[in-house]
Amino acid sequence: TGNGIFSYVSDTAYSDEIADQYKGTRVLFLPITTPDDKRIKFHMCTQDAEYFINRVRPELTVFVHLGIVMLKHDADAQARKTEEATGCRVIAGRDLMQIEIGKDITITDIEPKKPEWNDAWNLEEH
Repeated sequence: TGNGIFSYVSDTAYSDEIADQYKGTRVLFLPITTPDDKRIKFHMCTQDAEYFINRVRPELTVFVHLGIVMLKHDADAQARKTEEATGCRVIAGRDLMQIEIGKDITITDIEPKKPEWNDAWNLEEH
């Protein structure tokens, strides 16, 4: 964007070499599949997010690709824990979240729109 870089990291294990590719990013989408230090092969955990964020120093990090174990361990709490550890703003992504990158970075939720092709949208009628 004209107001800075946003970057999406694909599913991967952590490495300094990968993190270094994202330096200068304002908004970082980071695939954090598992909580704390609970690593699984080819994925990142909350502890890896701390390493990544400390290396890149984005203004905002959004956890995405949240696995079931992460969801059961409260992804929002994991994001807050990471924010406290890094001093950078961290949130867990959610459906219909909208991020506007201007001078400031603002986060809102958009209202879902009724699909024109889906008559079953209004469940009260069925």
